[in-house]
Amino acid sequence: MAVEVGELLQAEVRLLPSPAQADKRNRATARQRVDMLQRALTEAGAGQRSGLVVDRSEVDLRDADDLRPVYTVDTLHRYRQQLSPEQALIFVMGMDSLLNIRSWHQWQQLLDHAHLLVVGRPGSHDESGKQALEDLQRDPQLSGAFSSTVSGLLDCPAGQIHVTQLSLLDISSSRIRALVSEGRCANFLTAPSVLEYIAENELYSCASDHKMI
Repeated sequence: MAVEVGELLQAEVRLLPSPAQADKRNRATARQRVDMLQRALTEAGAGQRSGLVVDRSEVDLRDADDLRPVYTVDTLHRYRQQLSPEQALIFVMGMDSLLNIRSWHQWQQLLDHAHLLVVGRPGSHDESGKQALEDLQRDPQLSGAFSSTVSGLLDCPAGQIHVTQLSLLDISSSRIRALVSEGRCANFLTAPSVLEYIAENELYSCASDHKMI
């Protein structure tokens, strides 16, 4: 998804691992997740080809034991302060996140700082998903924000929402973690070097002698 977004926008895409962990048991630390993400990009050669960057600023700004939630609105505010007032800032999210946007912290302020580029996920275009999107588009606080073209996001600094269709791969981090915790094969769902890292560091209840083939 990140590669396709970079190609669609012809822009650098920053990947933002969150430092906060709700449950530290058998979970990777923030820095371990940064390491795995960097391994995945390096192995795929995606960073050099498509301008993908692992942005570890959120991780570096927090202590390892600081489990306070990281709010997207604060991250976008920090980015906006670093950019010129005229420069477009685009936050990429999945359709499931958009449909739950009204539960986010200070969600009404997100569009003050950035545009939202929304990417569908497997199952998000069924009838219930379409109806939920239509309901959201009728929300008085959002109805005027939806843009029919991605170019609309590039013509102004913030304030627009665009829903786009990209290649949909039914892969999730929760599925990978579940497979690893059960000692099952997670090949082809992420980079081999990431699976090796998980085994070496015994993450997600992974036994030290668990083999990835």
